[in-house]
Amino acid sequence: GILEIEVAPDFPAASDAIRVDASVYTTACSSGIEIEIDFDRIDIWSLEPCECLLPAFIRQTRSIEIGTRPAGEIDVHFGYRYTEPTCGPIIEEPLASESFFVGGEANVITTTTPQFPRVGEDVALDVDYLLGCAVGSVEIARDDRTVRILGLEDFCPEVPPPYSFQALLGDFDSGSWILEISLDCPNPDPMNPFSCQDTGGPRMIARRALEVGPIAFSTPQLIPAEPRSDEPFEFRFLSSCPVTVTPSELENGVVEIEVAELPLGAPAPCTDPPSYDNGIQFGPWPPGDYLVIASGPDDPQDGSNELLFYLPFSITPADTAVEVGDGRFEIAATWRDFDGGTGSARGGELGGDAAGMWFFDDDNIELVVKVLDGCDENGHFWVFASGLTTVETSITVTDTDTGATWSYTNPLGNRFDLVNDLEAFSCAAP
Repeated sequence: GILEIEVAPDFPAASDAIRVDASVYTTACSSGIEIEIDFDRIDIWSLEPCECLLPAFIRQTRSIEIGTRPAGEIDVHFGYRYTEPTCGPIIEEPLASESFFVGGEANVITTTTPQFPRVGEDVALDVDYLLGCAVGSVEIARDDRTVRILGLEDFCPEVPPPYSFQALLGDFDSGSWILEISLDCPNPDPMNPFSCQDTGGPRMIARRALEVGPIAFSTPQLIPAEPRSDEPFEFRFLSSCPVTVTPSELENGVVEIEVAELPLGAPAPCTDPPSYDNGIQFGPWPPGDYLVIASGPDDPQDGSNELLFYLPFSITPADTAVEVGDGRFEIAATWRDFDGGTGSARGGELGGDAAGMWFFDDDNIELVVKVLDGCDENGHFWVFASGLTTVETSITVTDTDTGATWSYTNPLGNRFDLVNDLEAFSCAAP
């Protein structure tokens, strides 16, 4: 705006020496700044000509030392003051105003429980004070990010202060909040010496900030930790409060996840440490390098998303070919199930000459293929295959020395009978 102020300290008490840093925007024709300080008011005037033909505006900052002030509100006003003789009598044009509060914290102690609350946690405010009378009840009102706590005084006991009361504030969104604590005597009784007395309405005795921490998250992880190109995988993390997670489409190897808080008052409470499990299924994706970025919840101050964490990872090619016979032969297989689903078999060596392969679960071997050296018997390498499945299975064995291939397909729905080909590959030198 045209007037911006910063107060040091941020929340001054009645015993603090106070400095106000004021930034104002004057025209390019301004001849100076005049500052007038009163008991509860600061006036800042830009000395302007009657007419300025220069369209530019200039930001000017002044530091104003006002010393100590009693508890209460101080107004800061800014405007133009026209002083040229041709303008006639002095003309003042108010443009903007701000205010800040000087608290009576020298006589008031406020404590929140928990001291550093997180999103969703209920907060209690305890107020101990030396001025006023005992509080019988409390009223609480919220306005934007300000909470106003009004202690309704009841009587002034013979016991001297300090007095105290507690206000149950409920839970909060993350970010900075202002707590304003006031006292009021709603029902004064002039005839009762122990009654509170009318002071002209609510009077603020303290003002303080409350910082509410964001939702806590665990370190994200991938399941499995090293995903392969032929299998889905899960991105998982824990949160201290219930959240919703919305992933974007994969673009240039990056997926962005938006994390959003559930509305306050959601049935599930927040926990410490984080215990809410959040998982998102991805894949299968091709081999390559990828990045998952999680951001949010929105910063309540400026609406921007906070970067929560990011996880770079790689997807490796699937083990769709198994080498046997000291690496000379590669065995690969594909499958098609009754629902039309397809995929590549994966597996590993079984004793150097054979491969055990699985389709859906690495604990369930579906296919065994063996290549034996029968060169001394009939001048050929032999291939044996056996399947424990009725899905369509296509097997390919490749002689990496010659490039020759051998293949076999078991149709969908057929029992996989034992295959033995004693002339699968010639032993003759290529």
